[in-house]
Amino acid sequence: MTSDGLPGLTTEKLTSRIGEPGLFAVIAALICGTFLLDCVTPLGVPVWVLYLLPLVLTSGTPRRWSSPIVAVICMALTFLGYALSTDMAGVPTWLPQINRSFSLIIFPLLAYLIDQQKRLTREWRKSAEMAAEQVALRERSQLLKKTAEEVQDLYDRAPCGYHSLDSTGLLVAMNQTELDWLGYTKDELIGKKRFTEVVTPAGVA
Repeated sequence: MTSDGLPGLTTEKLTSRIGEPGLFAVIAALICGTFLLDCVTPLGVPVWVLYLLPLVLTSGTPRRWSSPIVAVICMALTFLGYALSTDMAGVPTWLPQINRSFSLIIFPLLAYLIDQQKRLTREWRKSAEMAAEQVALRERSQLLKKTAEEVQDLYDRAPCGYHSLDSTGLLVAMNQTELDWLGYTKDELIGKKRFTEVVTPAGVA
């Protein structure tokens, strides 16, 4: 949403440039400037529509209360400006009244739309963060799996034999090098035979 009429300058970019306090200062300055201009302008000129600009700028703040509060302030100042402005010759008194009554619809509606836009943005960012976390976890899992495979490959292809036994002497692990020496496969030995059953008495000694 472009907030100030400059090509490509959105409220989010403006907030990142001047910070949230700076954006609130800009909003306050625009509200005050519009009110002063409205007070010195005859009733026939719809200066109050300029209040839409600071209201649109609230889309650049993460505060949910900013849009409703600014909308209420702008509505109040719209009718206060009507009371302080002078009549314009040739303009019926009822025309500015009807004109400014539209602010009772436009400002709350715009504040509601901005609030919904903020909510959708928060949900989208949350979904994006969750998706990024899932991708990171998947990449980490793949890296761990690859590392485990590399370690297992180094273990199996070591130049010397390795094996592991449980407390009863049963084989629970053996690398491929030693399996090749003994002429067995893992399915034949692991968890099925003791080491003393697969070596010669001389080898055991």
